[in-house]
Amino acid sequence: MSDVDRSIRVRAFLEQWLSVLLIAAVLLAAVGGWWSYQVHANPDVERESVTVGQWTESTAFDHSSVVVNDSLVFEEGERVRNRPVYYVNLAEDLDVSYRYAHTASEGAVDVTTDVRLVYRGVEGEDVLWQYAEPLASGSADGLTADGNHTVDATVDIDEVFANIDTIERQLGAAGTIEIRVVAASSVEGTLSGRDVSATYESAMPITVTQQTLRVLETETIDESGQRTDTVERVVEPSGVEAVGSVLVFVVGLAGTGGLLVARRSGLVDLSPDEREILHVHQQEP
Repeated sequence: MSDVDRSIRVRAFLEQWLSVLLIAAVLLAAVGGWWSYQVHANPDVERESVTVGQWTESTAFDHSSVVVNDSLVFEEGERVRNRPVYYVNLAEDLDVSYRYAHTASEGAVDVTTDVRLVYRGVEGEDVLWQYAEPLASGSADGLTADGNHTVDATVDIDEVFANIDTIERQLGAAGTIEIRVVAASSVEGTLSGRDVSATYESAMPITVTQQTLRVLETETIDESGQRTDTVERVVEPSGVEAVGSVLVFVVGLAGTGGLLVARRSGLVDLSPDEREILHVHQQEP
């Protein structure tokens, strides 16, 4: 087939399918334009939660006692602190200091605390009875991370034994007696922009014998909190989307323009002689 014959066949194809090709080119340009607009002028937006503030709230107990009777091990007047065991023969009181604090960089809370001494009789996991007496109370307004809320209380050791004797005498079978220093703190305010309203209970268990008071592992709180905000982030288009959308639009637009020019200028129209040549070639076996 000569180049002339090939040119006639191409122009004949374009002449026959020009309307279809023109519609396809217009659709391609429209799709490319819409895609390009979505990618560049109307990008996707992702919403995600980000932490804008976080803090912790914690409580703790400290305990100590002043030695009132001299011994080879401890000197009279010496204050012993945070010991696992206190000796009844050497001490009259057990001093307890309860502390609440938070770490929020912004905000403040009002804290009210009641400290009580709880006696209870237990058998296994069953609590048979419970009796409590107040020890101390305190409050703090506008507490920030720079300060602590502290309440001090004193446990009279002789009074503890007297109460235990009274309970055992009144009940007859009192079960195993446990005592606990319990602190209940009510917290109200704002921490790192978030409203806070909570009540925390902490405990310092103590086992008692005729000779000792043994402080067990304390039950304190270590709570964490946070404040989150929802932020919007523009998703940058990929290279394929950015270039491909424009390329599809340009190809469709160029095709539309080229086909319109070809139709208006008559470039695809065949002359009678060219139609005759095409007809002859089509008749050839």
